[in-house]
Amino acid sequence: MLLRRVTKHVKEQNWFAVGLDFFIVVVGILIAFQITNWSEARQQKAQTTQALDSIEAELSILLFLSNERLANEPCRVQKIRTLSAKLTEDGDAWAPDLELDEGSQFSEFALPLILRTPLRPWPDESWQTLMASETALHLDRAEFSQLSIIFDLASETDQLDEMAWRLRGQLSHLSMSGTLSASERRSALRTLGELAVIGDLILINSRYLLKEITLLGYEHKGAKALFQEQYGGLGAAILGAKSVYGECLKLDEFQPIFELVYTGEDDPKTIQELLEIAP
Repeated sequence: MLLRRVTKHVKEQNWFAVGLDFFIVVVGILIAFQITNWSEARQQKAQTTQALDSIEAELSILLFLSNERLANEPCRVQKIRTLSAKLTEDGDAWAPDLELDEGSQFSEFALPLILRTPLRPWPDESWQTLMASETALHLDRAEFSQLSIIFDLASETDQLDEMAWRLRGQLSHLSMSGTLSASERRSALRTLGELAVIGDLILINSRYLLKEITLLGYEHKGAKALFQEQYGGLGAAILGAKSVYGECLKLDEFQPIFELVYTGEDDPKTIQELLEIAP
């Protein structure tokens, strides 16, 4: 219909009407483009928000894992020093000093662990999904850079964890009583030294992760529900760690994640209060 009107106006040499017709066409196209762009921008914003919510959940878990590693550090150092001293004793007789792991995350292993540290994956699935999508292009550059640092550290720490578990497997024979020759003791000490170095690297990464996640400034609004789903609550997770590692666990290292999760007026005010009401 519009084409017929334009043709008619051209034949009549009504150039004002022709110009008006073209103006209407151009305005219509521009409005259509604007609506399309607005719709795409709205959809992109929703996708970015959803991606960041998933990433924030992973950051909450990484923050807890970092706190847990720092809390467990006195236990790790104590156990390595004790085992190192025992391996340097004279004689071939060997009797392990092991605590039962019934009900813990280690209880299903075929052999008791001579060294125990938290057995948890360091998540980065949401970050990898984001990196594979166009949504990453719409993030603030500074925020993107900081998230890259955090998840690179998480990936490296996860790999270090796997290396540590493989090395701990080489010490599994120390969980059984028997004889241990001088050469076997030296070999175990070398493995123990490698484990100590890897543990130190994990400790450094944990401190760095804690710093970077805190600087990012996310509110972690869904952290309470997340920990309830993952661990039965933050208090239950801390109590679980304490039951495995004992009194050497440094509870105040959980303060950063505690302060992010419990912000309401009716929430517990201290970690000790949280542990008293935990299931």
